[in-house]
Amino acid sequence: MFEAGDGARAAGARGGQRSGQARRRLTLEDVERDLPTLRTLEDAQKRLDVVSQWALAGLVTGVVCGSVVRACEVWIRAQGEQLDRDRVKVLEGRIAELEGELALRRGT
Repeated sequence: MFEAGDGARAAGARGGQRSGQARRRLTLEDVERDLPTLRTLEDAQKRLDVVSQWALAGLVTGVVCGSVVRACEVWIRAQGEQLDRDRVKVLEGRIAELEGELALRRGT
């Protein structure tokens, strides 16, 4: 139990600050400032880290956190597929070069 006086007031103030932080709502400005645009895998990792911290602090719900995780998963998958398509194009070009060289050697 708290004794009256400065100690109790300080403890109450700390509790009030924590309560206020938990009730604080994120603004669009907060999100735009703190969450990176998804351009690299490092951006996705940072976004996941920030949102998980927000969820643990009670600033976003588990549903919101799960939605961000899903969005990052989809973005990462799309990036991987784009890398695959780019690599296939490079390999197709190389195959065409080799086929051309082979045709020249065969004299056709």
